[in-house]
Amino acid sequence: MKRNKELRQIIKESKVYNWQVAEAMNMHENTLYRMLRRPLSSTEKQRIIELVKELSSLNNH
Repeated sequence: MKRNKELRQIIKESKVYNWQVAEAMNMHENTLYRMLRRPLSSTEKQRIIELVKELSSLNNH
């Protein structure tokens, strides 16, 4: 089973691309992929979720 499955699902359902999340975090897309391979703290997860919500709202306008 993949780690951070719920986080990956949130990104997918929000129709935001991984590269957009990575860019908002000032990192390369591959770095984001590697980051999602390991368990994240609740703070890191929350930061990513907030960014995804923000990017999703921007994409819908």
